[in-house]
Amino acid sequence: MKTARHKVIGMSLILGLVVIFCLLGWWQMSSKGGSEIAAAVVVKAPAAVKDIQPPSPAEAITTPPPVPEVTSAALSARGLSNRDPEYLLQVLKRWPANSPQAIPHTALILIVRSSDPFAVARYISSIPDDTTRNTYILSVAPLLGPKGPAATLDWLNQVATGDTYKNAVSKTITILAASDPKAAAAVLDEIANPSVRLTAYSTVAGSWGKTDPQAAMAWAQTLPAVDATAQAAALNAIVTSWSKNDANAVATYVQNSANPSLFLPADPAIAQSLAATNPQAALAFSNGLPAGEAKNQSLNNVIVAIAQTDFTAAWNLAIGLPTSNNSVGIMSNLVGVQAKIDPAQAAALIPQFPDETGQVAATATLAAIWVKQDPQSFTIWLDGLKPGEARDAAIVELVSSSQAAKNPAGVNAWVNTVSNPELKAALAQKLNQAQAGAK
Repeated sequence: MKTARHKVIGMSLILGLVVIFCLLGWWQMSSKGGSEIAAAVVVKAPAAVKDIQPPSPAEAITTPPPVPEVTSAALSARGLSNRDPEYLLQVLKRWPANSPQAIPHTALILIVRSSDPFAVARYISSIPDDTTRNTYILSVAPLLGPKGPAATLDWLNQVATGDTYKNAVSKTITILAASDPKAAAAVLDEIANPSVRLTAYSTVAGSWGKTDPQAAMAWAQTLPAVDATAQAAALNAIVTSWSKNDANAVATYVQNSANPSLFLPADPAIAQSLAATNPQAALAFSNGLPAGEAKNQSLNNVIVAIAQTDFTAAWNLAIGLPTSNNSVGIMSNLVGVQAKIDPAQAAALIPQFPDETGQVAATATLAAIWVKQDPQSFTIWLDGLKPGEARDAAIVELVSSSQAAKNPAGVNAWVNTVSNPELKAALAQKLNQAQAGAK
């Protein structure tokens, strides 16, 4: 019995030890896992908080910025490109103003959407490097314009000069005029530079004329007290853009206006637009204009437009015009139109010109086109011309063409046939210079 009891006690002790070791192992593993989770929380929580919390104003001022390289890529890597605009503005203020990459464009767009967009403008004004400052002026001005047109132009008057000023104002006004021409018109007098302001009037008028020409006209009529030149520029920009949408309406408006001469610079555009849909109305409009360059240009535009669909009718109109309406110039332009389609037929028109001066001009027009299209047939035609001013004019075009480099010897042979000694010498020199440049 004693032996059996001893065995039972021994087995109990062994089982007890096994249980104790198992419990101890379980406790150690639990403790280790808990420690790791706690450690992970301790490590990760501050990073997560730091990633979503913007710095306090004090921190923004006192903490130096991490700027070994301030680029859009660096911002993106730090998670800044998607941050709140107010935070980005604080980051911007921490960077030195002379940093060549102080305002990455990825951040710039977000910053300009902040509650104080002109803080960016004030920052840019302090950049000492001219090239860097001018680059950012051009980027910021169009974005600031819709938020405060007058303030933006006032800022540009103070910080920009030369081409930077011209281009920044142009971009700003163009963008603003496309969305709100009335608002753009209201701030034009804020532009300090007269020539830039005159261009801006045309820009606003052109945009407004596309969407609401009647309102644009009413605005333009108020401009003489401010700037008579600006009024003329605005009126002509309005009717030019308006004519593209409704040429009949704008023609009627001009004809019924109290002072049609105000629109003379725009008349050629009106006539050309009108000719596309109503050639007879376009002719009537052009013929109704007072004698002068505007009328002649209008007639030219109408007749050339008609030639695209009915060349014979256009030619008959041109040769029926008096010389005072630049009939010879219009006929020469029609030769150019026909030369692009059939240069041989265009050549047959030249004898119909009323004088030798017109024939010389038309020959030069034809030659400039034909020598590019088909040099071989061009030289056959050229060989059939009688010596004289018209033939010389055609050779001038040959020397000015690519054939001078491709076949200098052949072109030189033609130069030797020029009848005018002074012109021959000048062409020979030009050909020699072209050959020397090719080498």
